[in-house]
Amino acid sequence: MRFSSSCGIVAAATISLAASADYFPSAASFNGPMTLAGAGTSPLAGGTIFEHGAETGSRYNPQSSAPLPGGYTAENTIAFTNCVFSGGNTSAILDTFRIGIRQGGGSPDVDLRIFVAEMDSFGDLKTDTVTDLGLVNLAGNGGASFVTTVVEFAAGGYTVAMNDLFESGNPGYSGFFVGIRFEGAGATSNLNGWRITNAPAVGEAFNYFAAFDPTVPIHGNWAFTPPTPSYFYLDIDGTLVPAPGAIALLGFAGLAGSRRRRG
Repeated sequence: MRFSSSCGIVAAATISLAASADYFPSAASFNGPMTLAGAGTSPLAGGTIFEHGAETGSRYNPQSSAPLPGGYTAENTIAFTNCVFSGGNTSAILDTFRIGIRQGGGSPDVDLRIFVAEMDSFGDLKTDTVTDLGLVNLAGNGGASFVTTVVEFAAGGYTVAMNDLFESGNPGYSGFFVGIRFEGAGATSNLNGWRITNAPAVGEAFNYFAAFDPTVPIHGNWAFTPPTPSYFYLDIDGTLVPAPGAIALLGFAGLAGSRRRRG
């Protein structure tokens, strides 16, 4: 596993939602199909390239749940959400993450360790590329109600390579993974969990999450029991970098449009 210097928490906000439906779903091994969902890719030149979908009534914390089957250890498992984009992009420059953590009333302080990893052409996690971007602390929820706390994390312009997903049946698409692990004294509290959402509002994703335990090591793709979807609350500000051929085509299209307007 590779490590980079620690980045920091920039800001946090809370969104109050009804607590009655909050629950931890169970997960099972994902076996397909590799179908993308979401509202599509945003413009290439900076801004928000990935945005979470509508929140569900669920949250997930691998550190406070029973270990995933197959030999995972709860304290070491990293949960990864996948982010997929059209347009033949070869990399992404990551500036800022906004991660939604669901906190119950009286939840303890917790540390969040943030990871990024490449996605191979099948849509699987490339474990030899898992990179630790840093650790941030999230204060506990001193109120009585559940809240979604949005943690803003500076990724520092980290560049992640992206591979064409032709072997998953999605040629012309590419993606990567962003993961978190709960750490510190509050890690095992089930009052803290990564908020589960519906399909992304910007960008696309497969309806599964990846889990990786570097101490075994073991990894795989997992899905929550239906009807709970398997996407997580994540927004990303950054820039998608298209392949040189895609840049040339964009330039040609712009030139052709200019000529038509002059004509």
